[in-house]
Formats: sequence, structure tokens, C-alpha cells
Amino acid sequence: EGDVLTRDGIPVTSPARSIVDAAEAGTAPEQVVKAAREAIERGLATSGQLRAATRGRGSRVERLIRRALDESRAR
Repeated sequence: EGDVLTRDGIPVTSPARSIVDAAEAGTAPEQVVKAAREAIERGLATSGQLRAATRGRGSRVERLIRRALDESRAR
């Protein structure tokens, strides 16, 4: 998959995928929003990557990522 990278021979998911996986697993909303916001601010993920990763993941996940993106733009 395009969202799985290899680091030092170990497969890992991209930052956007990891954040969306955490949101889907029920991680506290404020933690998901903070992780997404920080990933964007640090250049680890783009808003487009985060939006793309939410496709098919449900309304809770989409809502959390949308909130994070809105907060990032407001800063």
C-alpha cells in the first residue's frame, strides 16, 4: 500500500494513516486533533493526505480530521 513505508527494514504506516487509524480506534478526540495539527505544522503530513486517509473510515474520523484541519488553518 502507498501509506506503508519501510524504515530501517521495518514496515510502518505514514503519519496520516497512523493518525486516522488512531481516530478510528477510538483515541480521545483532543489527542487526534492535536496529532493531526502537529503533523501538518511539522511537515509530516499534508491536509490532502489526511483527508485522503479518512475516505471510507466513517463520520467520526472525518469529523475529527476536519476539526484538526480547521484549527490548523486558524493558527
